[in-house]
Amino acid sequence: MSRFGLAKFVIGAWVLNAALAIFPGLSRKAPPPKMINISGSGDAYIQSGERLADQLARAGLEEGMTVVEIGMGMGGNALALWKRFGDRIAYKGFDIVRFAITWSRQHFRQFGGRYEFTHADVFNSFYNPLGRVEPAAYRFPYADGSTDLIFANSVFTHMQEGEVE
Repeated sequence: MSRFGLAKFVIGAWVLNAALAIFPGLSRKAPPPKMINISGSGDAYIQSGERLADQLARAGLEEGMTVVEIGMGMGGNALALWKRFGDRIAYKGFDIVRFAITWSRQHFRQFGGRYEFTHADVFNSFYNPLGRVEPAAYRFPYADGSTDLIFANSVFTHMQEGEVE
């Protein structure tokens, strides 16, 4: 791991969480500020979420359903789903990057609704080098049968083969 990567996701994560607590205005607008955005910047953040929301609707996502996103990053897909469905769906996203969860929780607080963001303290040598849970031992934080649709977007490319299994 590069020194920058270690600083960003160990020391930086702590600093970013503190900054988000002190300056909640950082989470009011989307996309997130460039210095913390791990999910693409500017128009790409918005457009990729909108494309995914369209794909999920064509795949059968509809009002009343519960959707889970594996590796939700900075909440771009959640934002697009909110724009399309509002609180007529339940969204549950999780990620291993704590400041992404903090930002998303604060950002979505202004909307209310049924959107939930969970930090998964899973080890990853770049994104969560201090993670306490080995990837193969991790279990989704939702009850069996509690969701209608589960998706991941650009997650498995960041994992080792055994972790994906």
